Amino acid sequence: MSIAVAGCTKPPDGNIEAARAALEDARGSDAARYAPDAMQSAQNSWDQLQHELDVQSTRWVKHYERADALANDTRTSAESAKANAAAARTRLDAEQLQRQRATAERARIRASAVRVAGPVRAPKKIKDVKPVYPAIARDARIDGVVRIEATVGPNGDVVDAHVVQSVPMLDQAALDAVQQWHYEPATQNGKAVPVVMTVSVNFQR
Repeated sequence: MSIAVAGCTKPPDGNIEAARAALEDARGSDAARYAPDAMQSAQNSWDQLQHELDVQSTRWVKHYERADALANDTRTSAESAKANAAAARTRLDAEQLQRQRATAERARIRASAVRVAGPVRAPKKIKDVKPVYPAIARDARIDGVVRIEATVGPNGDVVDAHVVQSVPMLDQAALDAVQQWHYEPATQNGKAVPVVMTVSVNFQR
């Protein structure tokens, strides 16, 4: 008498090898760093696949349907992790390039900025942001005036700022406020020009 056993009775070696290759490929693309969730999903599926293969190896009648599904899940997740990692790297590279260009542009504006004098008409503040009084400074009863040298670009943005007269515990709050100010730009002979000037931020309890 023979008994027909339905189902997948041989290991899906092709799918398992494809899953292994996809996982290694994803690791090589640094997916654990750039796409950690997808990479973890692929690793979890792979670990479950290894466990399932171990379980089936102890059985007289073997069924590899779940192993086949886990191999497919591993490959799919690994391929997704690799693609996500590539997209993340592209995005981060673009953001870094944008930051570098912004830094270079700020340096160019600082280098060409002039003091307000003679034919240079001073900029006019059109957006004011009040500083946030640090609670620790307020509790310590610290107040005073922080003076900041600010560079205002030809578009009216504050592109650089640094403290020239400090009040301990208040400097950063002053800088944070000034960097959000916006001006009607300074002009020289009717043309917008970058200027450097000293501004004051007053903290009073």
